[in-house]
Amino acid sequence: MHMNRKAPQVSRIIFFSPIAVLILSSCVSGPPSLSDDQEHKLSSVSTYPLGQTPAQPYTVLGNLSAADCSGSPMGGRVTGRADRALDTLKRKAVAINADSIIEVSCGTAPMVNNCWAAQECTGKAISFLKPPPDGAIDSSNKLAK
Repeated sequence: MHMNRKAPQVSRIIFFSPIAVLILSSCVSGPPSLSDDQEHKLSSVSTYPLGQTPAQPYTVLGNLSAADCSGSPMGGRVTGRADRALDTLKRKAVAINADSIIEVSCGTAPMVNNCWAAQECTGKAISFLKPPPDGAIDSSNKLAK
């Protein structure tokens, strides 16, 4: 009787492949490199948690996410820090010329960036609408008859 010795190896590959794909697909990119002007703008970027919005009109530029896994003592990849994830979120916003971030929420995200319990922050980058120049006609303010 002939036994196929490759069968156990193939079944291991079939079993572990989806797990590897899941782990590798949960990566979040790190902070972008910023110009000197963008670094200066970074301090003026405000954040608004879920349920709060700025008073002035804005347009949404896109969804952002950032994660951190630097909170472990001894340098391991076990936990993260929310303040560092939030800083990365702000850097990503500035990189796309956003003025602020709305709907910001942070929490633990398991197995992000190969970290057991990273801190991940998400939000929406926004740009404030510029007011019309003095003397310009605002078509949204129509006179009632």
